[in-house]
Amino acid sequence: LIYDGLPNASNECINTGTSSQLSTSPFNTAHDSLADVGYMYGTKYPYTRWEDIPDPEEAYVYGSDVTYSGGVYTLTDPSAPDMIAGVKTKHYTCMQNSSATCSTVYYVYSYYNGKVYAIELTNGDKLEDIISKSFANENDSEIKVTIDAWFKENLTNEVDSRKKDYKNYLEDAVWCNNRTIVNGGYLIDSDLTENSHGSTYFFGYESLTQTTLQPAVKDTSSCPNKNDRFTKSDTSIGNGELTYSVGLLTADEVTIAGHGWNGYSKKSYLYTGQYYWLMSPISAANFGYQYVGFNMSSSGSLDEYVTNVSIGVRPSIVLKHDIVATSGKGTATEPYVVE
Repeated sequence: LIYDGLPNASNECINTGTSSQLSTSPFNTAHDSLADVGYMYGTKYPYTRWEDIPDPEEAYVYGSDVTYSGGVYTLTDPSAPDMIAGVKTKHYTCMQNSSATCSTVYYVYSYYNGKVYAIELTNGDKLEDIISKSFANENDSEIKVTIDAWFKENLTNEVDSRKKDYKNYLEDAVWCNNRTIVNGGYLIDSDLTENSHGSTYFFGYESLTQTTLQPAVKDTSSCPNKNDRFTKSDTSIGNGELTYSVGLLTADEVTIAGHGWNGYSKKSYLYTGQYYWLMSPISAANFGYQYVGFNMSSSGSLDEYVTNVSIGVRPSIVLKHDIVATSGKGTATEPYVVE
């Protein structure tokens, strides 16, 4: 089931326009770190950039790797033959002229139009730590905070003890925030080429932008990382990190309903004429400063936005398989009623 707004004055449900959504919200409050595509997230690694310095005497020293001890990074095999050679092949730098030791080190992932782009690393972290620590489920995203607050107020009796508590009516379903990386971009340690972008693409980009799309359900093949399979209590299939059994639809699910990347319909029950968030990330755009997620567009197709843009929120729940409707026929005029 997906949130579709409140009945109008005639007790009708009109599933178009802004009334069909709970509110608007960014997915996360920022869009400049890998963590920002997470329904929950961990460490945020900021990026920085600087202009090319052509004079070798002014260029930074670069190392092929780093070691860390006592709060200090030390560049491995440091050298500065010239700025461009250092940027393209060695990657690690203290960003201090001639210095090979520092408490904060920078990993260069892109060289584009005379600008150098790098990720800031501290506390002994290196390139290989970025993915695991960014995707640690330690903090709630902005949209999860919004959804949990609505759920607590409306589907539990935690705020008002006179209300009915519906938590036990719901399956502990999987809500997939598939952060599987299919094109590593700057997360791959390799020599850079001139004007390399360093883009990163997630599972959804590879599967949902192809014309031969075969949508998948939320199983271990379409959502392979247990860390991304959000559940409330189930820690066998899912991660058990949710506060409540509620989430967002995935890009796969809206595609099955008729809203693909390459073809779409306005006749589906999911079409509202509004942009609203889905749970699937798509990419980290050029240079790693725009992290974007899938959403449903106002035209009915899949679309993408940077994660700090505010668009519609439509929570989704799954009823337990043995729930019995007390009335209704399941039609638009006589919907099922669960007391």
